[in-house]
Amino acid sequence: MLQAMRSFLGENDMMAYLSMMAVRMLELHRVLKPTGSLYLHCDNEVVWKRTFAHGSAHKWGPVHDTMLFYSRIDVTHLAIGLIEKRLRDAYRERPDDLNFKTYGVPQDIEGARNLARRGRTEGRHYFEFEKWAVSLLAGEQTKNTGDGGIDGIIPFGKKSMAVVSVKAGENVGVAMIRDLRGAMERTGAEIGIFLTLTPPKGGMAAEAATAGQHEEPGFTPVPRIQIVTIEDAMALRDRAAQIPARLGSVQKVAPKQKNDADQGKLL
Repeated sequence: MLQAMRSFLGENDMMAYLSMMAVRMLELHRVLKPTGSLYLHCDNEVVWKRTFAHGSAHKWGPVHDTMLFYSRIDVTHLAIGLIEKRLRDAYRERPDDLNFKTYGVPQDIEGARNLARRGRTEGRHYFEFEKWAVSLLAGEQTKNTGDGGIDGIIPFGKKSMAVVSVKAGENVGVAMIRDLRGAMERTGAEIGIFLTLTPPKGGMAAEAATAGQHEEPGFTPVPRIQIVTIEDAMALRDRAAQIPARLGSVQKVAPKQKNDADQGKLL
């Protein structure tokens, strides 16, 4: 992650500060209890009024401290996916100049299978595969992962939505495509993405085709139900799904990186 940040930011005061803070925050997070909280005295959000404060005739009185507050909520895959996408967007006209590797997430299809296996055997990793898979398509995780067969959403158009159903098991079949169609009808989603670790089996593609196509004004029609393999998603990222008029609600496009020397100093 630090290597990716260095590639994006260059060597400057901001990179030095983030490097210093990163190792400290990781260690604090490691020892934090699930019920614990972490306070970072930095910029804003929480105002702590001092008990013994006094005014000043020459400046604003030091009557409060301002802190950032964090609870232990796992946003790891969403954050990693966001940084990766912004790096690619920033270097979209100079892809050969971008070289980074993200540690802690699957690097190949075998790594993806291993994460899925850990999810089935280790309770604390139960939803990690689903979160990671949704991040491949730059989707937004649902509040209750796995609720109603929907693991993520992708907004597009003016008010349209695609729902993502992630499957990590080996037993996939036509019934799951029908379940996704039912979830689309229940939520009013225009598009459904069936994101599967195991390649689709006989009859699944034909069943998906019966859902027809979605036509977004001004765009080429796309299948309403799309079957995307994890392997394709790892290779193509958000381009693996055909989403017209896609919005950047969570993962906004980063400005183009023109020159590594353009990055200014922190102070």
